[in-house]
Amino acid sequence: MKYIFNNSYIDIVTLYTFREQSDYLNRLDTVKKLNLDTYNGDFYYSYVVYNSLTSEKRFVISFNSDYSEEKLNFMFWSEYEMIVLQTGRDIFLISTNCELKASIYVLTPFIGFYLIDNGNLLLLGEAEYKLINGFGQILDSKDFSRMNDWRIEGNMLLINTDEYDLRFDLNLNDGIS
Repeated sequence: MKYIFNNSYIDIVTLYTFREQSDYLNRLDTVKKLNLDTYNGDFYYSYVVYNSLTSEKRFVISFNSDYSEEKLNFMFWSEYEMIVLQTGRDIFLISTNCELKASIYVLTPFIGFYLIDNGNLLLLGEAEYKLINGFGQILDSKDFSRMNDWRIEGNMLLINTDEYDLRFDLNLNDGIS
């Protein structure tokens, strides 16, 4: 099954050495390539982005990670025409023109993304949360002890830890139009 976003789809190529990834990228006739600056990992990935109708290669995003493919997260943020890619502890915001817009580091194991109604994005880790806008600016960020449970009610993120019950307002406005 192909996941279609912004008239594109992705083919994920997994390689196991830096040399294999370099050789693969050198053989591609793609005009645009983005090699993300990540730490050394056991897996080398190339996300080849194709036109959804013609299957013509549009661009390639390459990186390496300690995480297997099923633990990586990919999201298309349609409001900003941007790819959000979690490669381990790093989260990258990439334009549909294959330009790196922002890079955000997550300290604790990553749980997931959540789009907020006001156009911001929640990045949730096991012991931290970050709220970012479409420009990759961090609007709010908090660290806490490892959470036992969490939920979203309305515009509030509710987190339970061994020590505290925490509440974070997700409806923050960054003042940027």
